[in-house]
Amino acid sequence: MTARPGDLAIRPAESGDYPSVRAIAEVARDAQRGVTPETFASCVEAGHSYVATVRDGVVGYVLTQPIAFADLAPLTLWVEEVAVHPAHRRRSIATALYRTLGAGARAAGVQGVLVRLRRDDAAGRALHRRVGFEPHIADTFVWRFD
Repeated sequence: MTARPGDLAIRPAESGDYPSVRAIAEVARDAQRGVTPETFASCVEAGHSYVATVRDGVVGYVLTQPIAFADLAPLTLWVEEVAVHPAHRRRSIATALYRTLGAGARAAGVQGVLVRLRRDDAAGRALHRRVGFEPHIADTFVWRFD
């Protein structure tokens, strides 16, 4: 299933998406920890988590949870994980996921989004900088909605 222009859709993550998200996490070597059913359910319940689909199949996701973070009070999101199936990379799917997340987060009054990135993940760091994240502390990047 290779994406063609116009095939991509981004929608809120739903509880039934877990098997697809888990399968992507298993093949996406850069996925940080994999996604437990509990973490996935918590992210879906909190909102602000999205999946990318191509012809009704999930090909990517971004999972977030609200956290308390003093610099970005009252509402901040933490990216638990973002991944795109390797067969669908380099098609701006992660960028589309983040654009949708950003629009929804801003509309809900979120002050910013935090993500931790591995030091050796040059592609991940480049993606996050393109979207609007900036280095914050240690390996944590922040995307501020001021």
